[in-house]
Amino acid sequence: MEAVLPTPISDRPLALLQGASGFAVLGVTAGVGVGGADDALRVAGVTLALALVPGLFTTPALIILHQSLRLETEPAALTAALLGALAEAGRLAGGLSVVVLFFALTSGLGRAAFVVALTWSGLTGLRAAGRRLRTVSGLRSPFRGVVRSAWLLLTGLVGLRLSWLLLAPAL
Repeated sequence: MEAVLPTPISDRPLALLQGASGFAVLGVTAGVGVGGADDALRVAGVTLALALVPGLFTTPALIILHQSLRLETEPAALTAALLGALAEAGRLAGGLSVVVLFFALTSGLGRAAFVVALTWSGLTGLRAAGRRLRTVSGLRSPFRGVVRSAWLLLTGLVGLRLSWLLLAPAL
């Protein structure tokens, strides 16, 4: 397995842009396939919220836990790892947008393809975050695996709750 390095400071805005734009493109293509331009902007906004908000809600907890348990990981390294995971998930979401558009325009499966693509991208982002956090976390503490697993579970639950609130009315 290859080593995953944190995103350098100079590449962090690019990583955020890659992640956000991939999810925005996925939302736009799903909205266009479902109903038109108005739906495209609405679904793109919901998709961006689902991609960014769980991390924004839970990242401060991850940083505070690392500092309070003295896990010897700098907050900048944690943030860089999470931005790299967001970029990875956003690139996948952008690539899957073509598939979603194809199903939306050629059959009635556009909504199902969008939900599958969004779920796949989200799970890929969580997996990438776990892999990257394992790489940058302090190696001497027995708590690092527990903290990482708890954060991934919390972020996944926040994402599920937001998808239930935002995605159901949007589609």
